[in-house]
Amino acid sequence: MKTLIINIKVLLSIFLISAGFQVYSQDVENDFQSRAAFDLQLKPIKKLKINISPEIRFDESFSVAKYLLETEVSYKLIKHVYVGGNYRFIVNPREGKDTELSQRFGFNATYKNKINDFTPAFRLSYTNYSDDISDSQKDNFLRYKLSLKYDIPKNKITPSIGAELYHQMDDNQLYKIRYKAEIDYKLFKHNYISVYYKFDYYLQEYKNKNII
Repeated sequence: MKTLIINIKVLLSIFLISAGFQVYSQDVENDFQSRAAFDLQLKPIKKLKINISPEIRFDESFSVAKYLLETEVSYKLIKHVYVGGNYRFIVNPREGKDTELSQRFGFNATYKNKINDFTPAFRLSYTNYSDDISDSQKDNFLRYKLSLKYDIPKNKITPSIGAELYHQMDDNQLYKIRYKAEIDYKLFKHNYISVYYKFDYYLQEYKNKNII
């Protein structure tokens, strides 16, 4: 338990230090986005899960920036270890230009283990995309994600935090760090509503992205 509390403090400290540094840098570009998504989870057989997630992304003026449809398959390989793959289809409407269509894919392996009311997890994934790289450009990424979920006893609210490092393989450099804080609220059996905040801290340029 003490180790888990220390991990939470470390993640929060890194987030605050990074955010504070960028706020006080005069040349930092700050982007703001919002997203709305619906996630449907199916479990056709034991150990296998299928997620289907349509999503709409909006820019700073709340105009539609992109439409996405993502499908992910996850399989429990052994105790605490999951492997999976995902496919993403993207529709990018462009004013005054033809609509751009693109597709992305990725593979991942996750270790997670529930300890009392906490669920720490580590995910290693490969993707041929990053959310902020243009659809015509596909770079290969290794992504390292550490997260921690807290299941509050006798409460419908489940908070979680996470940090993810993007390693751009083509240029062999660290691209950005993504921090995330999320709250899930259980409406009724198998149904949840969630709200999250993501903060992208870029390591190669003076730029931040805020996503809600």
